[in-house]
Amino acid sequence: MEKVKEIFNIVKRFVIEEKRYFIAAVLFLLMVLVLVKCTGPASYQKDLNQGTELSLDKKGMKECKDKEILSLIDSYFTAYASMDVDTLETIAVPLSDNEKSYIGVFGQYIENYSNIKVYSTETTAKDKYLVSVAYDLKFYQVDTVAPGLDFFYVEKNEEGKYYINNLYSSYNLGRGEAELDPVVYAMILQYEKLQEVTELQKEIEAAYQTAIASDESLAAMLNTTIPNAMTQWIQSVQVADEAQGSETSEQPSTENVEPSDGTETVQGSETPEEPQQPEEPQQPEEPQTPEEPQTPTTTTVKCIGNAVNIRNSIGGDVIAVAYEGETYTKTGEEGEWTIIDFNGMKGYIKTEFVTVQ
Repeated sequence: MEKVKEIFNIVKRFVIEEKRYFIAAVLFLLMVLVLVKCTGPASYQKDLNQGTELSLDKKGMKECKDKEILSLIDSYFTAYASMDVDTLETIAVPLSDNEKSYIGVFGQYIENYSNIKVYSTETTAKDKYLVSVAYDLKFYQVDTVAPGLDFFYVEKNEEGKYYINNLYSSYNLGRGEAELDPVVYAMILQYEKLQEVTELQKEIEAAYQTAIASDESLAAMLNTTIPNAMTQWIQSVQVADEAQGSETSEQPSTENVEPSDGTETVQGSETPEEPQQPEEPQQPEEPQTPEEPQTPTTTTVKCIGNAVNIRNSIGGDVIAVAYEGETYTKTGEEGEWTIIDFNGMKGYIKTEFVTVQ
């Protein structure tokens, strides 16, 4: 188990934005504030506990021909566009309550998904696939579609039906809040480096930038309308979490407490105890010099920018994206960088994008 934890800590440092592109790796990372506590389906737990050998097949990424997988992906996007969370939670497991809440906010802007193209990569394990999906996203009251690219980890359940293992969605990979199988995660990182995958990412990114440049309404939707909606959603989730935390905080016990009239009573006794002889007076203790108050070694900082990169070192790889209003524990400074604690890792964020709380 210690070895598994060590591997996970290593691969976790290499999280990058394009773990699951959504509109060129921007929009979906905007909603990752969920606190997922599920640990996944039985097949996932089996791999984790038994250390199943799992890696990419040498065949590489190809256009998917499996009708069952194609039907699964089509059902996912159809349900997402209509905000049908009842259907989504049967095909994307686990689907947290916070993610359902997000879908209700983001989905109201989606008219439909079209031009869906599915690419799959086999793994060395039976019935487990890494799937990339390119598509065009149409927003309400916007003429130009936004090209996007999504990632799914697809496998079969105990009933022999394909489903999406939602632990490896951008919703969770962006923050690392749910427990992951380090073997699967390392394989996904390897997958992101495949030439076919990187070329597809670059193609979608270029088409995305062209679409934004060609339509002011689309640019406003992606750069202003949706980010503002997501900021409000994040704040509402934070308020709800704080309220829930205060409700569950420990309350003082009132068990066996009786009302007092200023005189002490002994529970279960009808007569008072015999008065005790006064003890011999004790010599007063020498007054102690009060300790100097310790200066806290950490400070809380709040992000004042939108979609600010958090890196694993100065100028290093991006491990996450911070959004306006999110708070972190500051552990130090280095030049123009503020060092923060990000899910137990050391993260670096430009000082100009944070303010001390």
